[in-house]
Parts: sequence; structure tokens; C-alpha cells
Amino acid sequence: ALKKGGRARTMRFLGIDYGERRIGLSYGDELGVAVPLPAATEATAEARLARVVQLARERRADALVVGYPYNMDGSVGFKAREVDAFVE
Repeated sequence: ALKKGGRARTMRFLGIDYGERRIGLSYGDELGVAVPLPAATEATAEARLARVVQLARERRADALVVGYPYNMDGSVGFKAREVDAFVE
């Protein structure tokens, strides 16, 4: 929890699991409970991104948490580079 004006402030998170055709989503609320949300499965990448932005605004997310897919040996593979491009 962050402190604002001497009071503890909880945060809300939007979890993102990026995929080329679908984006998995979850929401972490003020109680610290993460719940799944319907995936963004719109036909275009632009529409999927617009859905993520819409949810972040609707849920008043303070931060985005994006999953980062490492290979089994800990190295960064092509899927992780796709996530890097999405985040930028």
C-alpha cells in the first residue's frame, strides 16, 4: 500500500497476459484479490488494445502488470520480444 497524506492507500492492478490473437486479463482490487476478466479477443490488434485501455480506465487501475514469458532456461525468447513490443 502506498502512503498518501499519512494514510495507507491501496492500489488497483490490471493484469495482462499478451498474446498475438488474444490478451488475457485480470484485475487486482483494493482487497488484494485477483479475479479473471474476459480476454480481449477483438478482431484487430488496435481493437484489442482499445479494450485494454477501456478496462484500465473503467477499473481505475493504478498500474498494469504484464506477464513476461521466459524460456525454461531463463533466457528471453521470441514471445518475450513480442511482449516487449506490446509494452512499448
